[in-house]
Amino acid sequence: MSESVIPSPRPTPRFYKETQVFSTKKLRPSGTPRDHIPPRPPVKSCPPLSRLFPHRNVISHHAQPVSFRHSESSLLSPKYNENSNDLYFEQMFDHSIPIGYGSFGEVFKCRSKEDGKFYAIKKSREPFRGQCDRKRKMEEVAKHEELLPHPNCIRFFRAWEERGFLYIQTELCQMSVSEFCNRNQHLAESLIWNYLVDLLM
Repeated sequence: MSESVIPSPRPTPRFYKETQVFSTKKLRPSGTPRDHIPPRPPVKSCPPLSRLFPHRNVISHHAQPVSFRHSESSLLSPKYNENSNDLYFEQMFDHSIPIGYGSFGEVFKCRSKEDGKFYAIKKSREPFRGQCDRKRKMEEVAKHEELLPHPNCIRFFRAWEERGFLYIQTELCQMSVSEFCNRNQHLAESLIWNYLVDLLM
């Protein structure tokens, strides 16, 4: 067998004299204005925003108390001024210091202007994205109100919503368990057992 019959191991390039169009799209007819082209059908895999968030007007511009047990009229402070542009959070608290944050909210250490005590205020990181999102965030308030007072549980005081954000006022702890462990590298075994008993109770 001669060498000319042996196929080449690599593809041989071809050169075309005329310009070739390497496109699978259909060419638009010449002279067709864009206004007469029919609109593209909606993508069925992605519903429109109006179906995802049908009720966008869930933002309250004034502070509204949130409770599933008590009468809402007695939850907000009588010193709150609805005509002011300041938030309820700004009117009722000062010395705000961020002490923690998570995927759903951030927590501030604040002093109440009413009694001068310090509290922890948790604010949702993002505003309500609709009625379903608002209902899901309100469930945290309902769970707080279902818990009976216990010395080993954070005490819940009140919750309110304003301008699309949820605020929850709770008791302020001196420090978290992780912060206590960082300050005290070597914990006694008896102390760890006491913490475990507190958690179980």
